[in-house]
Amino acid sequence: MIAWFRAEQACLAVKKAVVAVGSGCERIFLASLEDWPGSPWAFHGLVDQRGDPKPVFNALSLLFQTLEGYERVEALDLGEAGIRTFRFALPGGETIVLWADDRVLQTWETPPAEPRRVRLPLARRGGRWTRIPTAKDEETRWTGIAAGQDFVALEIGETPVLVEAGR
Repeated sequence: MIAWFRAEQACLAVKKAVVAVGSGCERIFLASLEDWPGSPWAFHGLVDQRGDPKPVFNALSLLFQTLEGYERVEALDLGEAGIRTFRFALPGGETIVLWADDRVLQTWETPPAEPRRVRLPLARRGGRWTRIPTAKDEETRWTGIAAGQDFVALEIGETPVLVEAGR
């Protein structure tokens, strides 16, 4: 159950940050750096009690590094119901963040939604993509997108995917 909660915490924190910025928020404030034992926020920190980063810390770090210096953001409609997509314009390229949102309350007992195949058009050719880290010590694994390619086909689930194009 702890692994599920930590993965869900990482996914939801990234989704909240992306939707907030995509809705016009200029700043995001995080309240709990570390877990507060014995409180309602006992497991909500970015680091554990030893100070070791949790998956949520790594996921947000990757998101913020990837989006650093963005100039504008827009929500995209890929014509696929339940796929949330945001494009961040950056100097020399773009980063697109997307995930499936089936609007079903998830618990550790709920099976994950089936991944959906999405064809994502790219305004800038080539790049790379990855899923956000959702497990302790998980390495970020980028997959390349060929320089001449103006789209990428992805399987999208509840875990946000970052696509860097033209960078």
